[in-house]
Amino acid sequence: MEHQWDCNGIPRESSWNSNGMVKANFDHKYERAQAALSLLERHDFGCVQETHSIKIRADGYTQWFNTRGVQVFWSHATTQHGGVAILIKDSFLSRFATADRTEIVPGRVLRVRLTATGGAT
Repeated sequence: MEHQWDCNGIPRESSWNSNGMVKANFDHKYERAQAALSLLERHDFGCVQETHSIKIRADGYTQWFNTRGVQVFWSHATTQHGGVAILIKDSFLSRFATADRTEIVPGRVLRVRLTATGGAT
């Protein structure tokens, strides 16, 4: 699913069910992360479902995305199901004063509230 608005400075976002972006298989570890990154070529942020992430595995992915100009906000589940991530380009995130992460339903629903200078959200 892809939503894209390109007029009047409205953000562009993407959404993707990765079916297991976070993998332990070292031969092809970052293939799906690369696919998520490619979605951000035309978008400011992306929402990834079914990451199958746990914190210890996701830490390496966080570093991988960070070195490519993307911040990741996670809500973990198990290595078999669930898990969500919100990926936000540094270039977009820099427009805001704060980014606050809230897990609504762990591993299923995550909110990142961006606050502009002066308090607008």
